[in-house]
Amino acid sequence: MTCYERKAKFILNPETEAHYAIASSYKGAKFPHVHDFYELLLIVKGKQLLIINGKKTVLAEASLTLIRIQDIHYKEYLSEGLHINVAFSKETMDELMQYLSAGFPKEMLLQSEIPPSVILTHAEKKIIQTRMESLNLININETNSVKTNLRILLFELLTKYFTLATAERDDVPSWLVVILSEMKKKSNFTKGLPALLGLADIGHEHLCRLFKKHLNATPTEYINEQRINYALNLLLHTDMEIVDVCMESGFSSLSHFYHVFKERFGLTPAKYRKQFIPIRSDSN
Repeated sequence: MTCYERKAKFILNPETEAHYAIASSYKGAKFPHVHDFYELLLIVKGKQLLIINGKKTVLAEASLTLIRIQDIHYKEYLSEGLHINVAFSKETMDELMQYLSAGFPKEMLLQSEIPPSVILTHAEKKIIQTRMESLNLININETNSVKTNLRILLFELLTKYFTLATAERDDVPSWLVVILSEMKKKSNFTKGLPALLGLADIGHEHLCRLFKKHLNATPTEYINEQRINYALNLLLHTDMEIVDVCMESGFSSLSHFYHVFKERFGLTPAKYRKQFIPIRSDSN
């Protein structure tokens, strides 16, 4: 079957470097095609079948998918629905990637076999839907404002959602990726296993099996990793007493904190701080 290429010069506004649309059907491009631009697809209602790079994927309601330049794809509705499509230029993506620098997982985001896709919570879907729809509220002649607001939105979505989708192993279920993201928040990792079990809403044994399969770690080991990373930042960037660092990071026992920290870094917290911050300025 012939694969067609859709050109940015025929789709995108040259001044905003973007095109966005709200639709309840696919009236065109029901055949395999590629773009020379990027596309963010939010499923507001219903389900869609996405055939991409030779594989079939069902996009459920509240899914957010990034379709890249090299992706050969087409879409079909499986049920009555609604989607929002935001197309943007290669130049916009290149500039965002350059700004985010080498620490951003660019290759995994843009060159993986299957494009990144995440399932949003109901609240997140509504927020992003409103943000996308708000582009229609900007005066059509204020192209600089449209361009700026689009880039703000893209920056937020790429860093908040698609960094998560690519940071873990490829086979991690999207719902588990979201939970792992939530457990990186201080309000959750300091509460520990009860917070994780509450977010997952599954039994402890089942959760342990999933963590072992996808992360090769126990839930407790994952939680302690988040706590230790936070404690490390407090040691390096604050003058907090070590006992306060321990409690602030969610460890209820100072001896346990020392054990986990030394196992991770080979040094006690005090020796680690002394080695990497030998001199502290009184002015700081």
